[in-house]
Amino acid sequence: MLCQFTFKNYGSYKDETTIEMQAENIKEFEDTLLKSSKDEKKYLPLSVIYGPNGGGKSNALEALVCLIGNVLAPIALVKDGRKVESIPVSPYKFTEDKLQNTTDFEIFYRIDKNEYRYNISYLKGKIMYESLYILTENARKPTKIFIRRENEIELGEELQKEKVNTNNNLNIPFISFLVISYNIETINKAINFFTNISLINCSSEEFETQFMPLMFENDDVKKIFIKLLNIMDIDISDYRIEELPDVKDGIKIFTKHIINGKEYELNLLEESSGTQKLFALLPRIIFALRNGNLTAVDEMDAKLHPKLLRFIIELYKDKEINEKGAQIIFTSHDLTTMTKDVFRRDEILFACKNIENSSEIYSLYEIRDTNGEHIKTTTAYNKQYMEGRYGADPYLQKILEWEV
Repeated sequence: MLCQFTFKNYGSYKDETTIEMQAENIKEFEDTLLKSSKDEKKYLPLSVIYGPNGGGKSNALEALVCLIGNVLAPIALVKDGRKVESIPVSPYKFTEDKLQNTTDFEIFYRIDKNEYRYNISYLKGKIMYESLYILTENARKPTKIFIRRENEIELGEELQKEKVNTNNNLNIPFISFLVISYNIETINKAINFFTNISLINCSSEEFETQFMPLMFENDDVKKIFIKLLNIMDIDISDYRIEELPDVKDGIKIFTKHIINGKEYELNLLEESSGTQKLFALLPRIIFALRNGNLTAVDEMDAKLHPKLLRFIIELYKDKEINEKGAQIIFTSHDLTTMTKDVFRRDEILFACKNIENSSEIYSLYEIRDTNGEHIKTTTAYNKQYMEGRYGADPYLQKILEWEV
């Protein structure tokens, strides 16, 4: 479960920016919140990021992608016998001292009853700092697993007992080296959180053909998938898969329809683009919900009817369906769902650029009206957003005021 993700000097973000998943103390959708058995803290099952084009919505998710990629890529490359190379880190460009500032990532997350805190900082492609701490169930303060300061690595007690070698490849994260070289339970659990994050870019041209064969071959996932399609009034009764070596991902999908008692079959590519997107997206959502994983989706509303988008949102808010505590963070332009009936105020985030052309993120709950009070739940959030009252102005007000 993600608690908090913070990054600095990445993409369009100059200053420290946080995506906060710990819930505010407000009386909205309390029954949907994820609870920690350790300290009774409550966490959000989802967050949505709104904002104008170029405001930094996608960059916020790309920061998470960058962190995960740099941690996991070395492990996959070594496993495949390939050369290990770090993933480029793109710092904020519009500053004179851009070559002197580190790009920093910090992530807090929970696995079972333990909380992990992982930090890593880059400068010109070089790792300047890295650390991993764990706060166990009955501990009062975090325990150091390791700290890395450029080329020097300080081991915590557990790694000292394992006699871990600190002369590793300095171009890759130390946590990645530990997974590659050792079998340490604490490290394996810490890395599992990263491996179980699903990152989806719905705006990609290839997305609708990026199917996951293992999910489609899983009978339980298939049964749930067909049921959800039917609930959404999509009249697909079944599907079948043909394995074709010359096709990307090695499969071709055919959907089955029953019309007037007769069965008909279509190539999935003959279905609407919205249905194709559901075939690419929904199995991943089902898989994440069944396993309690985190999913990050860019432009989830693209080619998706607002009612279908709302349906997916409600899957995460339903405790009986989301019994494993899965979470989703997604970007969207769809304003029909920006209402008190769909989201808590702390679940609605805005990304926009300030006068320094640097992006920043803040929640609807953080915004104060002219009387210094929080935005009330009786407010039409989407209407005020379109009027430019929340800062992340989608240009409508400027268009309305434009004079020829």
